[in-house]
Amino acid sequence: MKVLILTTRQNHVWTSMQEIIPSLENLWSSLEGIESQIINVDEISIKDLLPKVLWAENFVVTAFNLKIVSALEVIRKSIKHPGRIFFYMHNMQTIGAWPLEAWGLNKLLNTNDRFIVTCENDIRSMKLCYENARYFKHPFFIENQVTRETVCKEEDVDFIFIGRISAQKNLHNLIWAFSKYLSVKKSDAKLIFYGKEDDLGSPNMGWSCENYMEKLRSFSEDLSIEKNVIFRGFVNRDEIERELEHRDYVFISPSLHSDENFGIAAFRSLISGRRAVLSDWGGHSDYRNYFEKQLELIAVEQSSFGPVVSSEAILESMLNISSKESLPSHCPSYYEKSNLIRIITAELSRESEAQSELILTVEAREVVNRQKGLENNFSTGIFNDYSDKLSHTFFSAYGMKAVERKVEFDRNFYDLSPWSEIKGNRIEITDPHKSCYSLEIENGDYPLRDLARNTRYVSKSIIDKLYSGGFCRISNLDLSTSRYLQDHCSVSIEILRERVLNFFEVNNIENPYFADCEEQNVDESKIVNIVLFGGYLQRILESGCWNFSKFHFWVLSPSVKKVLVEICGLEADSISVIPREELFSISKVKKVSLEKNVDLVYAGRISRVKNIELLIYTNYYLQVLLKKDIKLNLIGDFDENYHDYWGYFSSSKNYEEELNELVNSLEWPFSKPVFLRKVNHDKWALKNFTSPHYISLSSYLSEDFAVSVAQAQEKGWPCILSNWGAHQDVKGATLVSVNNILPYLKRNIFIKAYGENIAKEIISSKTICLGNDLETFNRLVVTPKEMDLARSHLVKKYSRNIMLILRGAGERFAQQSIGESFYEDLTKRLGGYSLRNSILIVKDGVNEVGFLENKATNDLSSISEISKYEILTASEVVKKRNLIKVMQAESIAFSFPKEDGVELFQFVSSLVEGEDKIFFLKDEHV
Repeated sequence: MKVLILTTRQNHVWTSMQEIIPSLENLWSSLEGIESQIINVDEISIKDLLPKVLWAENFVVTAFNLKIVSALEVIRKSIKHPGRIFFYMHNMQTIGAWPLEAWGLNKLLNTNDRFIVTCENDIRSMKLCYENARYFKHPFFIENQVTRETVCKEEDVDFIFIGRISAQKNLHNLIWAFSKYLSVKKSDAKLIFYGKEDDLGSPNMGWSCENYMEKLRSFSEDLSIEKNVIFRGFVNRDEIERELEHRDYVFISPSLHSDENFGIAAFRSLISGRRAVLSDWGGHSDYRNYFEKQLELIAVEQSSFGPVVSSEAILESMLNISSKESLPSHCPSYYEKSNLIRIITAELSRESEAQSELILTVEAREVVNRQKGLENNFSTGIFNDYSDKLSHTFFSAYGMKAVERKVEFDRNFYDLSPWSEIKGNRIEITDPHKSCYSLEIENGDYPLRDLARNTRYVSKSIIDKLYSGGFCRISNLDLSTSRYLQDHCSVSIEILRERVLNFFEVNNIENPYFADCEEQNVDESKIVNIVLFGGYLQRILESGCWNFSKFHFWVLSPSVKKVLVEICGLEADSISVIPREELFSISKVKKVSLEKNVDLVYAGRISRVKNIELLIYTNYYLQVLLKKDIKLNLIGDFDENYHDYWGYFSSSKNYEEELNELVNSLEWPFSKPVFLRKVNHDKWALKNFTSPHYISLSSYLSEDFAVSVAQAQEKGWPCILSNWGAHQDVKGATLVSVNNILPYLKRNIFIKAYGENIAKEIISSKTICLGNDLETFNRLVVTPKEMDLARSHLVKKYSRNIMLILRGAGERFAQQSIGESFYEDLTKRLGGYSLRNSILIVKDGVNEVGFLENKATNDLSSISEISKYEILTASEVVKKRNLIKVMQAESIAFSFPKEDGVELFQFVSSLVEGEDKIFFLKDEHV
């Protein structure tokens, strides 16, 4: 058989074609039993070509250009040669093969000819071009394969890209991913680019991209990784081989080029035994069948912006490649020359079939129609843009896949890409590959920030659109550290952190991560021991920002563990509790004794969350009832915080003014409370107090340890504490009923009456804390997937609005019905409640400051055991969730006369069996 090989050198403008075309010439010339001649159509005249054509039986076309068209016209038009043509498509199948139609080759080729492609995605693309064409596949042949020496696998390995520095190769997303890789791995790896810049941009969309190399350098500088990103420029292949011969490295290419039908540089690295990270695209996809042990493929996802290989997907593959192997040099038999000769010989041996005209598909015909008149502007502006549905059809054939996203958008921050920025009320995107987009900001609850740290809270639809397009990513372990500086508990956190570290060291517990502290060095590849302090709830909500592959939790109180298990849905064995006695040397604590004059001491924040008003009233009634100088010393700085579960709260005065007015409004039998400010955290317990007793009636949601209580315990002081949070762990302390401290989840306007109740409770010393029996330390490990499920369950149960807690807007959440349910569930886990079977109904508005100022309050003296009553306002009674409580109540008290609420009384009477359960207070001021 005689084969004429028609080839060209014009296509050598592409570096890869300088290798591919000669190898195809060599391959066809090596066929046994085949006589062949190679003709360079660039250099031969029609006259000289004619006898060569008459000599040949079959023809091979190694590449397409206009000279090839002229040669095929001689074969099929002039001579009407019946021989078959074997035609290498290269990239034409991804553009509907329209150049063949535009230059008349569709009329010269027929169904007896063979189109040759190099990968399975090419075959899928061919099916979009012709209804009846015949084709076969074989990979490219690489001559002079270099056998590199086997190298030891390196953990902190460099990443190498070899190829055109082109926007089509998606290198800007690679740099963005690499910046996060360096941070996550605590790595000093290098990202090295070998290659010459081009300005092609997206020619199929008619978009150019100038100065791409300069843009990449700029992105590297903006991300502060310029020392780790190296641009070598064009380097001869032999020199590259010499440089890399003795090195372990990872070849990486997240390319979205529509002619990525093989990947010569990637193939050379793979057969040398090196690892590779490649987009699951074009010819890259076939490598999974032959290089699985050393290959990571990055998913190419469908979006309204076309195919996306996002920085997050690249990062995941860069991290995963460490588990792959570096191997000795090897070439799978599929790529060996002998196998390619076998494939080609089999095709040549097939008998000729009946010839018929090639029929374009509907998709190819549409492409052709769009290109009419553009014959002199080869492959430019084929599609309208990346949202063009026709382009998506071809992209899907080449590797783009529709992915059902299972991302829960409940993370801490979303970072915009370095080529995007927030400008006024718009997000401006200047993607080197995808061109420019402008999105109007829709306000919402999702924090989005650009590289300049401009932050806007935007809607879920905006986040979803940006995320699916690869223009933003979840900010893993890149939390805003400003919150640590602003944390009112920062002193306690630092004290506890130091003691927990000592505890871990003694118990050989490694790799700690303090979720409430500033950045730390953590080995994400090992089990991370996450220590949760008072911000445990916020940290769980933002746990999607952790990059840990497996972790275990440590908390400081069983009450926190109870919340994490019963509300957040974590496995009990995934949480260990550090005993407070392991962190502080607790002396034998004395019992509360108020038989003589004593100093009550509170140390900490002078804050509403610590219930200081209630503490002052309690102190007042202790003096009144005991007729002794029970002096209250309040040590700390004032702040304006208040309980999230109160909902919105406002006051015309600051807290210091309010407390001073309260103190001065009472007729103290003995010493007034004193405020001591600016006392060092390690000095306050050394002051000269008379028979000191520590006291705290806190119902703070973050009461997970109470450092000042432990410091008092070290001195052996008796403790009077709320039966709340970590206070329940303080052995020997007198515990005050939470029913008296927290009668309902609003500001307690009956605080004076409850202060009196608490004073009586302290005097009787009913409840002494026995502490908690702690289990041995657990070791169950949590994975990110399990954590995502737990967090998603939490968000689903209490609605997406629970994320308001992360924004410091818990009071907004508490105003909602679902938020009210959440805080009720939370406080029940934190507080030692006893069952409240009775209900007190008060007028609407009693939670307002104006009501407090008109002095129309009631000391509730007519109700015995007031702590057994749940307090509801008139409007709360008719809420669905409270109707059952009303129906099952043992007794119902109205704080206002019957005539002020006849309809409500009648409604409640209809729900309750027996009017003897309902009564009215004697005092009718409320």
